[in-house]
Amino acid sequence: MAFYNRPTAVKLSPGLIYPSYYFIPEAGEYVSAPLDDAERQAVIKLNNYIGKCSVGVGKGANSSFGHGGPGEFRGRIIERGDNYFKVLYETGAQHYYQLDPHNYHIVSLPMKSAEEIVEPVLPDPDDPARYCGFADDVTWFKEHGEFTHGHINGFFSGLHYFLMDYPEVLMGFHLNPYGMRMLISALGEWNLSAARHMLDAGVDCITLCDDLGSGKSMLISPDTFREFIKPWYVRLNDLVHSYSGRYTHLHSHGNINKIFADLVEVGFDMINPLDPTDGMDLAALKTEYGREITLVGGLDKNIFEWNIDEQRAFLERVVSVGRPGGGFILMDAGGVSDKISLEVWTQYLELSREIRA
Repeated sequence: MAFYNRPTAVKLSPGLIYPSYYFIPEAGEYVSAPLDDAERQAVIKLNNYIGKCSVGVGKGANSSFGHGGPGEFRGRIIERGDNYFKVLYETGAQHYYQLDPHNYHIVSLPMKSAEEIVEPVLPDPDDPARYCGFADDVTWFKEHGEFTHGHINGFFSGLHYFLMDYPEVLMGFHLNPYGMRMLISALGEWNLSAARHMLDAGVDCITLCDDLGSGKSMLISPDTFREFIKPWYVRLNDLVHSYSGRYTHLHSHGNINKIFADLVEVGFDMINPLDPTDGMDLAALKTEYGREITLVGGLDKNIFEWNIDEQRAFLERVVSVGRPGGGFILMDAGGVSDKISLEVWTQYLELSREIRA
């Protein structure tokens, strides 16, 4: 499960949100250091409450899928108002976050045009201070029976989150392929270095958030994906699987049916969220790929707006499809909205536990 923001998490998980929960700090910036035992216990208690089966390691990395920890570019708050704050990321990107209702947009990025791509200025992925405490936390959680994961930036989404505006990224594949290869290479090598450090620290799984689809089809063509992004997925999976008993988990929203076979081919062990409103048919994917990859997700992004009878019928259907033969983890598709009441949220959690029992 993932919450849109810290206030939503506090509202829906009363008394369970610990100081370093969110991937954006409440003030200033995170200082890398191991969690104390009380906060580690709080992580497990929260995850048990919301039904989360893996611990994101690193400051803020347990709050949502794909963000936080030392393997993703970090941000620090540079301006705060009554209902907003601005974050400056390590690449120079600035993002604006509205608190109520939750809203987010990118204010500025270091590169303005696809025709003027230059070598990006990135933090040092090999700085030991970046991973201070990471191995200690991984060891503690694993000794307490938890499966651990560490995030890296997306090879596609990392471009428009942190380096260049989204339309310019899309145009860049066609207007300046040489510059895009240079940009993706810089981001890709950074990601692989960060992943290697987290793997050396013992983390079980490397995860990344890389939305590649819209509600109807791909955001980039399959050919563009195969030329620019797929080679980096191969390198990531080769790296992770060179370590015994380690896994990769890709988050990619949207209708990605056209490249699903590619994602299986490159070696991803898990993929989410498989939202049926995006045309991702869990039953068909289970039949075609269920022996090769663990399918994660399957929930309709609108499920929290339905009444309990509608939720029950849908959950029973999804679990009956995903459970046979294993290789399925139930997960939300669109995050938990700040509009949901504690009563509705608690009702859903109890229903989910009952059906999954």
